[in-house]
Amino acid sequence: MTSSALAKSWSKTIEDVQNKADYYWEYGRTRGAFSWLGTSYNELDIPKHECAIVGRMLGLEDYVTHLEHMPEPEITDNMSDDELMGLMYFSRSLSNWVFVANYLLEKSEDDRKYIWNLNCVGKQGIPDEAYLELENGAASFRVSGRELFVLGDFEPGFFDEFKQVILENPEITRVVLGSGGGSVSDALKSGLLIREQGLETTLSDNCYSACPLVFIGGVQRTIWSPYPKLGFHQIYRGEGEAIDFNHPTYQLVTRYANRMGVDANFLISQMIAASPLEMNEPGMELLCESNIATWIQRLCSGAVHAGGFQKGLDAYNAGDYATALREWRDLAEQGVAEAQYFLAGLYAKKGQGVTQDDAEAVKWYRLAAEQGHANAQFALGAHYWLGSGVPLDYVLSYMWFNIAAASGTANASQGRGIVARKMTPAQIAEAQKLAREWMEKHQAQ
Repeated sequence: MTSSALAKSWSKTIEDVQNKADYYWEYGRTRGAFSWLGTSYNELDIPKHECAIVGRMLGLEDYVTHLEHMPEPEITDNMSDDELMGLMYFSRSLSNWVFVANYLLEKSEDDRKYIWNLNCVGKQGIPDEAYLELENGAASFRVSGRELFVLGDFEPGFFDEFKQVILENPEITRVVLGSGGGSVSDALKSGLLIREQGLETTLSDNCYSACPLVFIGGVQRTIWSPYPKLGFHQIYRGEGEAIDFNHPTYQLVTRYANRMGVDANFLISQMIAASPLEMNEPGMELLCESNIATWIQRLCSGAVHAGGFQKGLDAYNAGDYATALREWRDLAEQGVAEAQYFLAGLYAKKGQGVTQDDAEAVKWYRLAAEQGHANAQFALGAHYWLGSGVPLDYVLSYMWFNIAAASGTANASQGRGIVARKMTPAQIAEAQKLAREWMEKHQAQ
């Protein structure tokens, strides 16, 4: 099938699935189902959908039919609250299917094959025999806004191409990686360039072999749900002959890791734990503890950040508000949501290292809330309810209490109920609309 015929065929399917998603969503919403599902459901079923869709696009239906089984919920006249929420979750899964299909439709055939091999083969019940041989698996580069997307292998000479793209696009602030690895030398040089340029790194797809070495070059190294994997194995030459653990290359990697502020002993241990034909994928918590990642969505903020935050917390508990302010402000300015929340608390209370400033408190609460920090969302609801640091606004108060309640914050539902007594039905509808829009925005991100 030609690329244009493929696009035409898929565009109709995508339209049908989106219409079905909208139908279930509206049916549940108009019958009282809570429309904010929480950020943990933003990526519902995305890994499964990606493999199902890319497999079918590549004509590999036999490998993915088990991923396509999605029984539709039965709709009855008297559905329970749990059944209505089931409609909302099903709708979210369908919407995510649409998002992934549109994303993959924009990819080239070679990129789809690479994504299939990288993210699907050996996973999601897809056997190793489904691996596709590629005529050209070399990394491709795509600049979008301030981000540079890198997908493919780091073949010899990768660094020269990478450097040229970076220097020709000074607006780039973040490198987005998806790779099965490649040249260790090129990876190390690329990571050093990333650090010298002050760039951040994150993942679009799994990042294996030499790819994590590029990843740790970022000044901030983030992993977002649905959590692409970092994979490690022994360094090898030729067709898979592992080099000796005393080889100078391991010493070079150790010095590089130390320079990047990463736990070098942990990094090397993860590499030597798997043969060249295997892949060791450490848990996300370990990536944070070793500072390989500085922030992982909903999980952790990295060893360096965690140490600074705890230092601030210890100082706060000892009444040393000046030290707490210094530690938390530094992390807050780097985008650490927990630090932003606690820094806001200093400004919201009297006599804690700073002059009380409710407007400054709201500023930091908002930054944390936008990252999904549930307690900060609750705090914003309270500030809008009281008109503290912001103009009194019941609609926005209800909106933030609504979001905080969905995130499981204690007393948020009560706060929402109190605000609702001051509101008209039209205002409540507007607040719910704003909450939905906030959800959709953060789902897209």
